[in-house]
Amino acid sequence: MNDYVTNFGESMMNMWKSNMDRLYSSQKEAVDNLLDQTFTIQKEYFEKIAESMGYIETEQKKLITEIRDFLKQNIQTVYGDQGSEAFDKWNATLDEINNRLQQLSSMPLKQGLAHLTKNGVDQQ
Repeated sequence: MNDYVTNFGESMMNMWKSNMDRLYSSQKEAVDNLLDQTFTIQKEYFEKIAESMGYIETEQKKLITEIRDFLKQNIQTVYGDQGSEAFDKWNATLDEINNRLQQLSSMPLKQGLAHLTKNGVDQQ
């Protein structure tokens, strides 16, 4: 009778451990799947943000070029070649300032987004 109770107790403990292992495995799998989905969605968002930033920059450059060309024509018409040369020098100075500002502000953001989109899901 004593062996029966011992075997029954061990059997109950083994069943309980087995069920707990199954529960843990299913919960872990569910959490892993949820994390994978979340990282994939975040990576897609980061890619869309980077794509949108590229589009905005392209459109901004086009607009600035159009405005500069228009202003240069007007200045050249009113002030001649001397005014046009001064306008070109002024624009070169503004371009230098703009490039420095971009290095300080938008470049780190772009590099961070590029890093996240390239490595975000792969390093889980």
